[in-house]
Parts: sequence; C-alpha cells; structure tokens
Amino acid sequence: MKQRPECFCRSPALRASRTKGMARVANASEGLFDPGPGLLRRLTRSLTILFPSRLGFVERDNTSERSTGFGEGQPQSLGRDKPAVSAEQCAGFDALHGEAPTQAPSRVNAAETRLQWRWGGPCRVAPGSAAHGSLPVHRHGSYIGRRTVMGLGLRDWWLGRCLRAGSVEARRRAVEKLQGRTDGAALQLLLRAVRDPDPTVRRAAVAALGQFKEEVALGALVQALRDSDEQVQETAVLALRRAESRSAVPALVGLLGHGNARLERRVAQTLQALGWRPSSPEEEARYAVASGDYERAAALGGSAIALLARRFRGGDYAERLAVVRALTRSSGPEVTALLMEALRDEDATVRAAAADGLGQLGVGAAVPALIRALKDAAPAVRAAAAVALGQLRDPQAVDPLIAALEDAQWEVRTAALEALGRLGDRRAWSSVVARLEDVDQEVRQQAAETLGVVGDETVVEKLVLTLLDPHAGVRQAAARALYRIDPGWQRSERVRQLLPKVEAALQHRDVSVQLAAATLLRQITGLSPAELAQQRSRGHPTHRREAAAGILESLVQDADPDVRLTAVEALGRLGLSRSRAVLERCLSDPDPAVAAATLDALSGCHGS
Repeated sequence: MKQRPECFCRSPALRASRTKGMARVANASEGLFDPGPGLLRRLTRSLTILFPSRLGFVERDNTSERSTGFGEGQPQSLGRDKPAVSAEQCAGFDALHGEAPTQAPSRVNAAETRLQWRWGGPCRVAPGSAAHGSLPVHRHGSYIGRRTVMGLGLRDWWLGRCLRAGSVEARRRAVEKLQGRTDGAALQLLLRAVRDPDPTVRRAAVAALGQFKEEVALGALVQALRDSDEQVQETAVLALRRAESRSAVPALVGLLGHGNARLERRVAQTLQALGWRPSSPEEEARYAVASGDYERAAALGGSAIALLARRFRGGDYAERLAVVRALTRSSGPEVTALLMEALRDEDATVRAAAADGLGQLGVGAAVPALIRALKDAAPAVRAAAAVALGQLRDPQAVDPLIAALEDAQWEVRTAALEALGRLGDRRAWSSVVARLEDVDQEVRQQAAETLGVVGDETVVEKLVLTLLDPHAGVRQAAARALYRIDPGWQRSERVRQLLPKVEAALQHRDVSVQLAAATLLRQITGLSPAELAQQRSRGHPTHRREAAAGILESLVQDADPDVRLTAVEALGRLGLSRSRAVLERCLSDPDPAVAAATLDALSGCHGS
C-alpha cells in the first residue's frame, strides 16, 4: 500500500500547523519574494514549520557531497530518482517573476543539483541543462523560495493573496504576471484587480483584460470606462479597441464630450475603428470635437460652439490655439465672445490668433480691445492687432496706428503701414513717407507699397529717390507705386530736378545702387551716363538750351517789366517743358503785356 505523504496527514492539529506554516512562508516572502537581508533566514524558519525535516537542498560534485537543509542542515537520503526538471519549467518560473535566470556561483563545480522531498523523492535537474545553471547553490534564498512555491503549485494562490493583502507594488507586479494568460484563473484574478483602490493596479488589470473575449471581461472593461482615473479610462478604451467589441459602442459614445482631449481622441479613433458613424447633429458635433476636427465643428455651429468653448477653457496651449483658428469658419455672438476671451489668453500665440480672427470676421465691437492690444508685451500680438484694425477700417484706429509706426519691432511697424494703407487716411501720409528711410528694408518696402495705394503726386519725388535703395524689393515696390500714381512720372519737371542726386548715386559704394542710378538716369533723360557725359562735353544744343532756360527763368522775376516781357518771349521760343511751371506763375504778372506774352509762350512749351 502506497504511503500517504506526511504533509497530508489526517490529524487536524498537524494540518493546522501546515496551514500556519504556509502563511508564514507568505509573510516571509511579501512583495513576491523581493530579495533582502535576512530573507533566507526567515524563509528557512517558515519552511521548517511547514515541512519539518522534509526539504533539503543537495549539492553533489565529483569529490564530495554536502547538504544545506532548510532545517538544521543534516544530510538527507536522495531516495529514488525522479524525472529531470525541464529548462522550460525553470525559465517559465523566471519569466513569471520578471527576472533573468540566476547563475550558480562559479566556485561550485556542481555536477548535479536536486530539490528533495523525503516522502516523494528528489526532483532531479539534469547536469549541463539550461535549468541546471538557473538554480542557485549559494545565498539565493528568495530564488529557492520562489521555486518552492512553484513546486507546490501555489502560484495562483500566491498571486491572489498578493492582490488581496500585498503592497501597491506587489499588487501591480502580480497583475503584470497575469498578462499574457487567458485561462479562467487569470481572468478571476484580473476581475478582482480592476476593483483595486490604486489606479496603477487598475490600469494594469484593464490592459491585461483586453486579451479576453469573454463577456464578463468585456463587461469589466465597459465598467472601467466610468473609472475615476482618466488613464484607466484611456486604457479601457484601447483594450476595447483590441477586443473589437461592438457591444461597448454606446458606452464609448457616452464618453464623447468628456472634456479630456486625449481621452476623447482615443474614443473617437476607437469608434471609427469599430465602424460607428454619428446618427444626429449632436453626435456629429461631439464626434468632430473629440476627433480634433475643430474646423468641421465650427462650421456646424450651434451646440458645437459650446463644445469648442469647453475645449478651449480646458485644453492646453495647442488645443486652445487650434480652437481659436477654427472659429474663423463660424460667426455669431458666442464666437465673438470666445475670441474676445482668447485675446486675454496667457499665451501670446493664442492672443495673436484671436486678434487675427476678430479682424477676419469683421467684429467692429473689438476695435477698443484691439487698440489696447497694440501695447501688448508680445510683438506678434501687436502686429496681429494692427493688421486686424486695418481690416476693420475704423477711423478711430488711425492715430494709434500712426503711433505704432515708432514701435521698436519691425514687424509691428510693417503691420501698421499695411493697416494705414487700408484705411487711406491722409493724416498718415507724412508718417508713412518718413518710413521710406527706415533702417529695416521690410518697413521701407511696405511704406512704398502703402504710398502706392494712398499717395498722390506730392510723394513722387520721394518715391523716385527710393528707386536708389540698395535692396531690390524696395526698388521694385517704389517703381510699382510710381507707375500707379503717375504713369508718365519720368517726364515730370520735378523729377528732372533730381538728376544731380541721381548722378551722385553713380558714385555709390554699393554696385546695386550704381546700377539702379544708371537705370533711373536713362528713364529720365533717355541717355546712359556715358552718353550724357559726352553730350555735355561737346556743348550739345540741348545742354545749351537748358542753360539758357535757367537764366531766362530767373529774369522773369526782374523788376523791369520790359525785361520780364523779353524773358517770357524767349522762354516761349525755347519751348522747354521745364519752363511751364515758371511761365504759369507769370500769368498773374501786373503788366498786361507780360501776361499776354505768357499765354503765347505757354502754347509753345511742349517740347523737351
């Protein structure tokens, strides 16, 4: 008759002793047998109570045999042989505890290592196998304790105990050991873990439940969608997506409009993966906001604006900026109020986007707030406010924009010039002309563009000199402005009076200025610099006529009326267009003969 192992004795007292011993084993190895000082000693005492004189750890080499027992260390008989413990079993137990196999100390040349149960015989580890090196033989009590629990078949019992009474770290690690398992025992333990008071444990349990297809597991995941911790909710959403559970769609739809942008986006992605589509305008608005399609939500209007407002007030910088930019696709009092609120946002980029949106929507009520924004600490906000004021075309913004032309930042001055060009107020002309000499080329270019929009003949001379700017963009802007104001500006007498300055620019140290001066000289005179110099050196009749005209123009102001009359008649015979301005002043001469001769002279001043 086969002898019953002593550990299964019918004696109630002995069974109670064994139960207490198992509890002491658990207490000695709290935290899934975390190794620490004194653990081997505590484990030895616990196992002595549980299996007195039954368990020994034997090392045998080629020359000697010694036994390190968990009790008093007395040598034990090996008894009959048992099948070898496979490498997969030991490696699997190592993986259960998330650690690499522990190597035996090199000082022990163990040919054979055995775990021995007196009533059942030793469990032999084959020499040279992978498991042989994984069993420690020196000062590895916690490792031995783990294999002891494995040998007793108490893994799930131990994990359950950790989930009930272990520390937070022990409970979390216990859940991690259950990941990858799909058996019923693991499911029951995970269902207990999803109700753990610690969110990190619940999050790990929810992630592990995603590999189950049972209805009870899916129900637990749906319950986790209502967890107080948002990370647990997000993990549940991802787990339901992996499980492809369409039964969870109503619960997922309920999370749309939750308020957390990251969670809502996960929910929207999961619903899309499950093939769900909105069935009402309300659901469409919530889905658009949750998926981050704020432009679509703004275009829907209505309740979507309220959802966007909540996303703006609860989102981070990127979310707030995206909402403000999307609001330009809508309109209404709610949109205006939200943009005005965004104009006071803590982030400068959001404030600038709000100013830009107010200008695009043409919100006239925002003019006072935008004028205040011209003094914002951030240059980008000041520039955006200036552009918005130009779009609104409110006359009360002219003076603040003129003051903004003195801003220290070039982008603000450029934006103010653009806005003044839109307003077209003559009060700003002198300030705009002064910006043609700004130190920044972008400002000079914008000033020329603005004068082309609002300027007249009085700014032609300034624009002509701007054609000598070192930067091509400024010269091109000035040329466009000149042709917009007066297509025949080259024939103007005022322009010809600028020839000395143009000729002086031929000696400029910047080659681009020299080339610009040569081009301008040809536009005004029709001659290249060399041709003009050659003409002057030969005393060309044209040059002599120009000199004579200069003398005669000074004589028309003589006190003697006969001298004035002779000068007027001579200017008429020369017929130079440059003399028209002088002759027009002679029409009011007090001498009737001079005035009459002036009329005849003007009719002949049409040549060059």
